[in-house]
Amino acid sequence: MSYDRRAFLMWIRNVDSGLRSRTAILGVIEEKESPTTSQIAEEMKISYSTVLYHLKNMEREEVVEKDVNSGAWHVVDQGQAQLVDFA
Repeated sequence: MSYDRRAFLMWIRNVDSGLRSRTAILGVIEEKESPTTSQIAEEMKISYSTVLYHLKNMEREEVVEKDVNSGAWHVVDQGQAQLVDFA
């Protein structure tokens, strides 16, 4: 199975089950266009708390963001980094 590159996080261990879950969550977010945590959990048929755990970890690393008003999740468009960003 291939993983979405955005599923790899810096601050937690990247075990197979977590990578699979985060890749699937990112897929649902892009497919459903702004789903809530409940909608993602229902679509994936896993618990709300598991989905929220992964979303919060991805939010901390600026992979996704939550709309405070609607509760919908969006993938953050990070764009292409420039070499000067790393100098």
